[in-house]
Amino acid sequence: MSLFFLTPGRMRSPEWALIPGGSVLRTLLMPTTVAVLGDAAGRLVLVDCGFSRAEMDATDPDFGSIQRAYFGIQDRGDRSAAALLEAHGWDPDAVTHIIATHLHVDHIGAYVDFPNAEVLATAAEYASARERGRLAGYHHVRPILRSGRARPVTLSGGEHLGFPAHLDVFGDGRILLLDARGHTAGSVAALLTDPETGLHVLMGGDAAYSPDELRLGRKSPLAHLTAFRDDWLRATWGRLHAFEIARDTTPLVLSHDPEALARLPGPTRAPRRPVDTHEPVR
Repeated sequence: MSLFFLTPGRMRSPEWALIPGGSVLRTLLMPTTVAVLGDAAGRLVLVDCGFSRAEMDATDPDFGSIQRAYFGIQDRGDRSAAALLEAHGWDPDAVTHIIATHLHVDHIGAYVDFPNAEVLATAAEYASARERGRLAGYHHVRPILRSGRARPVTLSGGEHLGFPAHLDVFGDGRILLLDARGHTAGSVAALLTDPETGLHVLMGGDAAYSPDELRLGRKSPLAHLTAFRDDWLRATWGRLHAFEIARDTTPLVLSHDPEALARLPGPTRAPRRPVDTHEPVR
């Protein structure tokens, strides 16, 4: 078993959009953070997956160079999640599940690079994404639904760790989804556990763009622009901050926080065992 993290692409943003009172002249580079859980047989589960190779290379006919420039993508397809995994000996075909903190294109675009993976997100997120469409950042929802790979889930467990609902995805405690709605209608945080090392990490997705945003309760201009519902978002901030205080040895990782990766394990080499993608993950 292994838990490690990738940053498969950065986006350019003006400083003022991310930091209240920030400079209009300076720009910041926002990473996209992806979690990878691998087992000894070479099977993989991803939490988020970033942009696809083709989107990063501006060769996707439905994305293209204008969309690439709009999102400020700074890296090419050789920095995509699939390419980074391949560089460390992991087979993208061995990814069995992609668990989306939410379904915006910068978190789920690379689903096309992992043809055997189910795309798991909350039913509320799928419904909202289908209704709101591409103009709200949901470029891939309809293709995912048509592909038969969509797996809408309900957070059927009750209150847990201060969050109003949760779901143990595989029933073994490795991945707990926590209700973190606000940025989108069905956003989740994912509490990840590596049973071998005892490492715990809470992936917060885009619940905030920086730790100070949620700790101080000050919305950045980008959060003002992108939040689905302000009262839900602020409630999620409070829960994430309370989690940080109560479990100060568990890193809280926000997807676009440039400081996040320094606190996390990087890519590991794949085990030298045959990959059987037809076995269940459990």
